[in-house]
Amino acid sequence: IGEAVSKETRGASPDDGEEQRDVEGDRRRRLREEVERKEREKEERKRERQRLREEKRQLKVQERKKEMQKISKEKREAKEQKKKEKEEERQRKAEEVKKRKEERAQKRFAGCVLPVWFLERQRNEQIER
Repeated sequence: IGEAVSKETRGASPDDGEEQRDVEGDRRRRLREEVERKEREKEERKRERQRLREEKRQLKVQERKKEMQKISKEKREAKEQKKKEKEEERQRKAEEVKKRKEERAQKRFAGCVLPVWFLERQRNEQIER
């Protein structure tokens, strides 16, 4: 520092003391501004890193949320599929029971004259199928 001062004040007369103080003040002001600028840049980098960390965290949260939605959708679809299969099984069993009843009725009435209403009902059921 002393060297820098002597270089700046070389050739100055004793009357130039005020000018020397101005040069010293300018130098201090520039140093202070440089330090402040570096601190601002450091803070900006720090804020930028924080912002990037936050964005990364938000992306992870969104990915987890999407994954959970996907899983719940798959569960819901599996549940609906199971329900559908159960309903189909129930209908199939009901058809089998109905078929067995008809077979028993036909065996019971084998060789008999069937009532007209029974024949009509049977015909209507076959048409529906």
